[in-house]
Amino acid sequence: MAEQAEVAYGPAISLALQAALDGHTEMTPDLTGEYSIKRPLQYEQMQRDQIEAAINGLAKAREEEATRRAEMTPSPEQLRRQLADSRAMAASVLRLQSGLLLDEV
Repeated sequence: MAEQAEVAYGPAISLALQAALDGHTEMTPDLTGEYSIKRPLQYEQMQRDQIEAAINGLAKAREEEATRRAEMTPSPEQLRRQLADSRAMAASVLRLQSGLLLDEV
């Protein structure tokens, strides 16, 4: 049975590498090197999976950022209301200033 596994998967791997693959320890550069030599196809698949996970993470972060920005962006109605409020405030300041100027004369 061990011979069949070696034919199918390649030479035996160390216990440390097996532990890293099982998620019990961290994958160190030495273990990564061993993995790339002894299991090149699985190593390539692992790299592809990591790249795909990173790309998906970036896409998700971008979508979240776009959603957050969309929530913060005022609607056209809010912009019209802000503009009207700003104009009303400017007009009241001008009336107040012109009233003060008339009092000084």
